Amino acid sequence: MKIKHTALALIAVAGLAGCATGGDRTMQQTGADPAVQLQDVNPTGLREMSAAEIRANLVHGTFVRDGKRTLAARVHPDHELSAKAFGGDTGLTTGQGRWTIKNGNDFCTNWDGAFASTGLTCFKAYRSGKQVVFATPDGRGMSVTLVGGNPYAL
Repeated sequence: MKIKHTALALIAVAGLAGCATGGDRTMQQTGADPAVQLQDVNPTGLREMSAAEIRANLVHGTFVRDGKRTLAARVHPDHELSAKAFGGDTGLTTGQGRWTIKNGNDFCTNWDGAFASTGLTCFKAYRSGKQVVFATPDGRGMSVTLVGGNPYAL
């Protein structure tokens, strides 16, 4: 099933940015893509990932969202997150954070103030092939593509 490639400017992970090179811009400003509603990414055929699937598919993994700017994020096994947004006319923005799984199978991120994101944000993760959609309880979401290895040196 083809998933419409619209997205939020992240991790984010829908909700990443007020980092060292990004100032106090929000993730939306950093990535330059608007937040999308989950129904906009055509969830038909997507199934919610379990905690075990999140660990198996995201940990040691990199996911990428392309738009006006590319957003790449890596989920490290020590519960660390690293990300960068680049392209467009605003330069490189980087950030570090932490991840955890709560409420059974919610993928939760805390960017420690990077990407102007404070506090814990939790997402349901839905997958179809290499596409993953992260959705918040209020229905906002972001579609990303899983890529092999660590091509962005995160």
